[in-house]
Amino acid sequence: MLFLLLLFFFFLPSPHPVCPLQWPCPQDIAITNQDLSRAMARGALARTELDQAQVEVEVQRTKAESRRAANLVIAEGEAQALRIKLKAESEAQALAKTKAAEGEAQAIRLIADAEAERVRKLNAALAESSEVTKHREIILASGQALAGAKATMLLGGNMGQVSAALGAGNAAMASQVMNLTAAGAGAGAGAGSR
Repeated sequence: MLFLLLLFFFFLPSPHPVCPLQWPCPQDIAITNQDLSRAMARGALARTELDQAQVEVEVQRTKAESRRAANLVIAEGEAQALRIKLKAESEAQALAKTKAAEGEAQAIRLIADAEAERVRKLNAALAESSEVTKHREIILASGQALAGAKATMLLGGNMGQVSAALGAGNAAMASQVMNLTAAGAGAGAGAGSR
């Protein structure tokens, strides 16, 4: 019977909703010792301060992680912007070089076209001119070509005339000229350079 009474007493609803299974409830306990009361208050205050410090540490850690993540995003954005800028500058430089090369090619094309037109007009004029004028123009053009090369050109109807122009003192050079002519072009005008 005592067992049933204890069992019944154990399952009685608690008058305190905070501690339904404890009898008596801790809120019902009154502390009568002043030192113990002060020590418990200091302990509760220290626990509250510890909880506040832990919360503050967690807040600072979260802020630091947020700043680090923000700085990382900013750095990645700046790096991407720099890559885009460098690529754009590189493309602009390549485009400028391409434009310069195209301009140079266009200038060369214009000069070549003008030179071709000059040669065409000269050929047309030579075709209508006399034999003497043709030979004179060929000699002038040859002279202009040789002027920059610092060379001498001898013209003659045959090798005997070229040899006579070189003179008796230059017989060795005359024989070289004849050998070159015989090996190269054959009969006709001979030429030598010194």
